[in-house]
Parts: sequence; structure tokens; C-alpha cells
Amino acid sequence: MVQNKIQKIIFQTLKYLIVCIVLGFFLFPIIWNISNSFKVNVNIFKWPPQLVFKPQFDAYLKIAGKHNFFRYFMNSVVMAISTTILTSFVGAMAAYGFTIFDFRGRKQLMTASISLKMVPAITLILPLFLIL
Repeated sequence: MVQNKIQKIIFQTLKYLIVCIVLGFFLFPIIWNISNSFKVNVNIFKWPPQLVFKPQFDAYLKIAGKHNFFRYFMNSVVMAISTTILTSFVGAMAAYGFTIFDFRGRKQLMTASISLKMVPAITLILPLFLIL
């Protein structure tokens, strides 16, 4: 009984240790990029890298003041929210139609819909570029 509890505690500890290592592996590049955004260009490529430094906000202030960043950001937010709402509404109506109504060609349309959603959007970039 005690042996079983000890094994369970060891297993849980190892499991959380592995999860923490994997999480650190995936979060390291994000944290590194964010910390580099506060460095001066010369210090970014310095070897050995500086882990403790004085943060510089010049790049952020330059973007905010010179390029009208906040207007562009709000345009992106409005477009993202409106696209999400419109897509959700149209998708909900289509799903309602597929589930409630029984019509000829329903299975073929469902198969076509699912097949189109299985194609990653990134694979369509080259054909769209060539067409347009």
C-alpha cells in the first residue's frame, strides 16, 4: 500500500517534470524574442548573450509615434472581430440546415464541405498567386 503511494508520487513528479521541460522548450524562443525586442541592435548579436540588461523602449515609441500604429491596430481588431462574428453566424446557419433539413445531395455537400476544410490554407497560396 505504501509502496503503491510512493510509486504514484514518483510517477506524478516525473510527469510534471517532463511537462515543465517540454513547456520550457516551447516557450524559450518566445521569451527570447520578447526580451530581444527591448535590447539595442548591437546587444542582440553580442556573444555571450546578456541576460541582464537595461530595457530600451525606443523601437516601440518609434512605431507608436511615427507610423500611426494604434490606428492600424484598431483596424485589424475591427476586421478580426467582424470576420469572426460573420463566419460564426454563416457557419451556424449552414450547420442548422445540414442537421435539420433532409434534402437531396446533403451527403455530397457535407463530404465536400469537410473535404475542403481538410486542405490547409497555406497550400492554396501558390495557386492563388499564379491565378491572380
